[in-house]
Amino acid sequence: MNLNNFSFSPNLIAGEPGETIKIKVTSKNGDHDFVIDELGVRSSILASGEEQVLVVTIPANAVSGTTYEFYCSISNHRAMGMVGTLRVQ
Repeated sequence: MNLNNFSFSPNLIAGEPGETIKIKVTSKNGDHDFVIDELGVRSSILASGEEQVLVVTIPANAVSGTTYEFYCSISNHRAMGMVGTLRVQ
């Protein structure tokens, strides 16, 4: 997943209840991070060109259609639209 200035590419991830997903996040422009509050996921702050692999486990009791927002917590990036969705299938 690319972390660009004020966007994620792609900005939608899907998985099933109980599934563990590995996400490689790469900062393409500036300093960014990747956060999913409800799942306790937080990357390091990544400078341009840096990457990190995150392991995300969807709760086994998650209901199909449940969504979790991911976002960049740096400055006002979230308010500027740097958000995406993890959707349970």
